[in-house]
Amino acid sequence: MSLILVPIVMAGCAGATIGPGAGVAQGIVKGSAEEVKQRTQTVFQQMGIQATGNSMKNAGNELQLMGKLGDADVNVTIYNAPKSTSNVEVQASKNLIEGNKNLAGEILSRIVRGS
Repeated sequence: MSLILVPIVMAGCAGATIGPGAGVAQGIVKGSAEEVKQRTQTVFQQMGIQATGNSMKNAGNELQLMGKLGDADVNVTIYNAPKSTSNVEVQASKNLIEGNKNLAGEILSRIVRGS
């Protein structure tokens, strides 16, 4: 099985891709990892995603937020990048096999928009 990445155009986002069936959305978002973390927490609240944990690695240059929405597990990983941007990866899945690319894309889109 091959993975095809489809580019998506989003305002405020230098580039984003969603892997079909993978339940993953990735993009470059304006703002430091800490700023994007705060926006992600707001998105979680607005979408009713129950936060289940978070972690910080590499002296704050890599942040992860975990949550649950219905039967879907949500993981957002934020990496500091050059020029006041962050690389963001959103994973949404029911289990190890079933990804929810629509949910992952919606979460990333709201993070990009700031709400």
